[in-house]
Amino acid sequence: MSPDQTQALVAKCLVDPTFLAQVVDAAALAELSDVTSEFAAMKELGAEERLRLQQFQGFITKVKHNALRRVLPNTFRLLSSAGLELRFFMHFAKAYIIARQAGPLPCAEHLDLLGPALAVFLGDTADVDACTLTMEMFEHERTLHDLPLGAAAAAANTRWVAIGNCVVVQRHFDVVALAEELQSGHSSVCPHRRTHYLLYQALPADATTRIREVDMPTALILNQLLAGRSEADIAQQMSAMIGRVVTAEEIGVFANEAIDAGIIADPA
Repeated sequence: MSPDQTQALVAKCLVDPTFLAQVVDAAALAELSDVTSEFAAMKELGAEERLRLQQFQGFITKVKHNALRRVLPNTFRLLSSAGLELRFFMHFAKAYIIARQAGPLPCAEHLDLLGPALAVFLGDTADVDACTLTMEMFEHERTLHDLPLGAAAAAANTRWVAIGNCVVVQRHFDVVALAEELQSGHSSVCPHRRTHYLLYQALPADATTRIREVDMPTALILNQLLAGRSEADIAQQMSAMIGRVVTAEEIGVFANEAIDAGIIADPA
């Protein structure tokens, strides 16, 4: 193969993920009879050389994600510490190249594309804990990025309104503490499972996002308050869940405490 053929072949592999996917499949390549000059040239390469081309495409895709590292720094750190970063970008390259054929992706669209691909990749290559941990870090960092950008959701009634944008989520790993460890330079971390609930609150006044841990009953009630449910409806649901009678008055007391904590407000 001449240098010009080699250069053309590498260039085609990098810009045409479908072509590369075909040629790295040795069985499919061997079955092709009516082939172009590029396929004929690729047949001259061994399996190791074809894998290197796939790795190179993954590396180029990884480099093109440098800007996204400002949004997902610790997600990528976890992939790197597990030795999975290049393998993920090899997996993601085809979908990414196809999606950005019309130009660079907006950040939200980019994250929408990357998240499901990351979940599928981890589900196939990592153990359950590593998969859960990395996806929860992705969700944590995406929440920190997205929450300040969105408009506060209107409640179904006018009894309470959220102060800023709020969301309550369940976590199985302490992603807040883990993020601090990773940011401080710890490359080897051994997080433990710990089911807990986090309240994220983006405050437009000072452009910050507060994170506070809450217990399960608080999380359940806050989610209902933020959805605009009435005290009576929330009390009925909580009574069924915990097996004792919860009154609307008790929910009202809780709502007042949430008002004092600066989570919700009474528009009246």
